[in-house]
Amino acid sequence: MPYEKFVPSVHKPITVQEVQEIADLLNFNSSTDQVLAFTETISDAVRSLELLDTLCEPIPEVKHPRTPGYRPQPEDRIGNAWAWRCDVQGAPTGKLSGKTFAIKDNTAVAGVPMSNGSRLLQGYIPEYDATVVTRILDAGFSGTDGYVTMPDKPDVRVGGSSSGSAVLVATGEVDMALGADQGGSIRIPAAWTGTVGLKPTFGLVPYTGLISVEPRLDYAGTITRDVTDCALFLELSFHYRLTRLS
Repeated sequence: MPYEKFVPSVHKPITVQEVQEIADLLNFNSSTDQVLAFTETISDAVRSLELLDTLCEPIPEVKHPRTPGYRPQPEDRIGNAWAWRCDVQGAPTGKLSGKTFAIKDNTAVAGVPMSNGSRLLQGYIPEYDATVVTRILDAGFSGTDGYVTMPDKPDVRVGGSSSGSAVLVATGEVDMALGADQGGSIRIPAAWTGTVGLKPTFGLVPYTGLISVEPRLDYAGTITRDVTDCALFLELSFHYRLTRLS
């Protein structure tokens, strides 16, 4: 793609000239004032990230072993659902022992690339697990971490944006999958693949460690093959929260 030369690291400042070139490439009829305003907006975001880097915050402990994994070949992506494959071994016992789980590409898994489906995060590797990932690992699950289609119907879309999660559950690649829902991103692909998707009560499943779209609309939830597994996931997330607060 010709715009790849503009893809920066997360903290690299962008120049007015680069913004103008991107606007021209995308056929945006942007005025000089609009280009300057957009450049300043991006610069403010970069300055905020630089400020965050100066703050001291302990990195949560990574308790469960995992393999670095690999990027599957196109023919092994199951309808383009797999972004990355690795093995993460959870606790040896627990209510999720023996279950396999897929993690959406917007959710932090320490040591595993997380791109949120965007070239802007290409090469980013989290140093910690998202809170919900830690909880399901503690409960004994084993984890494996695009325009997504059903493998047997390549012309059929499955909705978004947690489409990869839904496909992997629907095809039996995993027992459960984690998704995020702001405007139907769990519920729509679940409905279109015949799986069970849950958008829990706001804040019930912690969103810590997931890429935010809008803090007031961010929900983490699950996609499973049946209601029992869906309820099990919610029970473990909610029960853990009650235990920590007691």
